[in-house]
Amino acid sequence: MSATFNWAYRPGVSNIYNINIANSADDVKPNNAAYVALFGNDITGNGSRKYPWRTIDKARSVMFNGNGYIVIGSGTYREFLTANVNQINFVADGDVTFDFSYQPNWTNQSNGVNIAFYNIKFKGSGSNKIAEALYVDCTTDGAAPGINIGGMVNGSIRNIFRNSTLSINFTASITNGQNNNTFYNCNQIAVSNITNGFVRSCIFHRCNITVDNLAALANFQYCMFYQCNFKVSNGIGTPGAVYPSVPAGYIYYSDIAVLRTALIDARLLQV
Repeated sequence: MSATFNWAYRPGVSNIYNINIANSADDVKPNNAAYVALFGNDITGNGSRKYPWRTIDKARSVMFNGNGYIVIGSGTYREFLTANVNQINFVADGDVTFDFSYQPNWTNQSNGVNIAFYNIKFKGSGSNKIAEALYVDCTTDGAAPGINIGGMVNGSIRNIFRNSTLSINFTASITNGQNNNTFYNCNQIAVSNITNGFVRSCIFHRCNITVDNLAALANFQYCMFYQCNFKVSNGIGTPGAVYPSVPAGYIYYSDIAVLRTALIDARLLQV
């Protein structure tokens, strides 16, 4: 029985993320995955490639704590998840957008455990954060879902985070590093106590950045900061307009030597 959609993520087919879908017939849901598509149906579907579910929430209700994959067909999804999300990988099979423009939240939780997003576009300004998540090849435009770049054991890579009005936190539990990410027009980035990995080859453009820990600062390598405001002190800065505006408590350093002196004076940079 052939599938009704040319799914890229299916058994025996290689992919750039090395995701392995368990063997199953096209009309049988694999034991480690569920399929969602806009042509699917939550009542008559069964989560298989041939009979996918219509909503991510339906797949989440089955895959919760399942250490599996929700493979999502192309399209724009506007949903509220009715329960917490844990141990699930959300994989875009095509051009997939999670749109929060018409609702306040995506999920009713503030933290997740072992969540990963692959190649998904986030749009809108949902207020709830998903912490301890892995982001790979994702883009955000707006606050949603709120980003905590900490607790990510595998290291988020190749993402573009833009126009965020929520706090983006680099915290202690980064393990394998965050590489090749771009942050644009993000008004509250907090750098605090990164001790287990590195932030490498990232670009920060028009961002407000609070630096309050020597260990965190030392673990930034080969990064570029352009038109960024800095708050060199303890505590997270209050979000505000980004460059060319300079919010209260922040300073725009037009000369890298002046920034270096400020960091030394604040005992955040060793001479």
